[in-house]
Amino acid sequence: MGGLLQDSQHLIWGMHLEKDKFLPWLSHWLVVHKHYFYPCIFVLTNFVFEHHIITLTKPSIVSMKTTTYKQFLQHSDQHFSEIKQRNSYSFRCGLGCHECCLPDLTVLTLEASSIVQYLLERPELIETLSILEKEDPHKGTRCTFLTKEGTCGIYAVRPFICRSHGAPIAIAQEDYYHADVCQLNFTEKPIETLGPEDFFILDEWNEELLSHTPSEERIPLRLSNLLKGTSDL
Repeated sequence: MGGLLQDSQHLIWGMHLEKDKFLPWLSHWLVVHKHYFYPCIFVLTNFVFEHHIITLTKPSIVSMKTTTYKQFLQHSDQHFSEIKQRNSYSFRCGLGCHECCLPDLTVLTLEASSIVQYLLERPELIETLSILEKEDPHKGTRCTFLTKEGTCGIYAVRPFICRSHGAPIAIAQEDYYHADVCQLNFTEKPIETLGPEDFFILDEWNEELLSHTPSEERIPLRLSNLLKGTSDL
């Protein structure tokens, strides 16, 4: 429960963020801890913010069955690419945009292990990222892997949550989906007009991600935390 209580403190911190920064952060937080807090938080977010309630056909028409974590990431990249291709004029995402690269995200040990393996093969990158974390050019407002230039230091092995940034997301309720999207995207096309193929339905994607690991333990997405836990991964 220690980690859960700590993350509830993160929620209190997150509520002080501006709306455009809070919504992506909250979406991630809800998916991680929805079994504990989701009913009450869902009411709160709909009272304070204008979120979208949409009805999509269940189950999702997005077919997904991957045999490896690597294949899962490839599938998520393909899904994002297809969404963007169908709605190219609705995306403002691009190199240098980092509105979604918020601090205090967590990753599964499976994702952490993949990142650590990538870094251990590149000791010079570890040194560069260590300096970056200490200098903290974004003053705690962005992910510690975000460079001064606004690019991702671990882009090739970024976790699933980062790969879905910018695309419409949906979280399943009993008979509908709670949907959201970065406020910079889909400003002229309401996401209510989209079909389920144009969403990352997070419950389904997270279920598939968890099928590749027996552990639901999560690690802070920070270089120091990842390297510290290397021997346990």
